[in-house]
Amino acid sequence: MKKSPVGHQDRDRYWLLSSVYERLASLVFGQELVAAHRDLIEGGRGALAQCTELIWIGGGTGVLIEELLSAAPQATLTYIEPSKSMLKRAQSRVHQMVQRDQERVIWVNATHEWLYQRAQIDSSQTPAEDHANHQRCLLTVFFMDVLTAPQCHELMEWAREAQVNTWLFADFIVQTGWIKRAFIQWMYVCFMVTTQIKQRSLLDHLQLFHEHGWSALKESGRYRAHDLVFSALLTQEGHTSL
Repeated sequence: MKKSPVGHQDRDRYWLLSSVYERLASLVFGQELVAAHRDLIEGGRGALAQCTELIWIGGGTGVLIEELLSAAPQATLTYIEPSKSMLKRAQSRVHQMVQRDQERVIWVNATHEWLYQRAQIDSSQTPAEDHANHQRCLLTVFFMDVLTAPQCHELMEWAREAQVNTWLFADFIVQTGWIKRAFIQWMYVCFMVTTQIKQRSLLDHLQLFHEHGWSALKESGRYRAHDLVFSALLTQEGHTSL
C-alpha cells in the first residue's frame, strides 16, 4: 500500500467515535447506511469499470472498500481521511486483500483540501497523451454533510476543474416533515459535541450540485433510511454516462 506524504494534521476529532462508529450507525439505522454504499457500487459499475483514478474523500472506516476495489479493477484509489483512527480501520480491511489490490491504494491522512494542493502536481506530471483515456471518479459518502457552504462550493468547483467524470454521492438530504428535520438536527448536535464540526445544519446539497452544473444520471437515484438518505451518480451537464 502507498502512503502519501501529508503535512501536520489537527488532533483526531473522531478518535472517540472510531471504535464504535459502525455499531452506532447499525443501532440507529440498521444496515441502511451500508446499503447506501452498496447502491453506489452496484449502480456505478459501468463508470467504476472504466475508472482509472478513484478518489474517496472522508472514507471513514472503509465500509465496503473491498467491493469498491473489485468494481474498479483498473483504478488507483486515493483514500483521503483526516482521522488517523478511522484510517487505520480502513487499512485493516485492505490488509486482508491480495497484494495487487493493496498496492492500488494511496492512503492520505489529511482533509479534502489536500486535493487542491495536489492539483498542481497532476497538471505537471500527467502526460498529455494519457488524458484522453483518463477516467476520474469521485466518491463522497456521508461526507458532504460536515462541510460548510463555502467548502461545498469550493469542492464542487475543484471537481469541475479537475474534470471528474462521475461523482458517486450519498448523504442525508433536507426534509420537510418536522420529525425528520428534528432528528437530523439532533444528529448535528451530537457531532458538534463529539467532533466539533463547524457546520450546524444540513445544507441542500442537491441544490448546490445543480448550481454547479451537476445532475444525477437517470435512474441512478436511490433512497434509504425512510428517505433520509439519497444516493446517485452525478455528472457535469453535457457529459455522457459511462
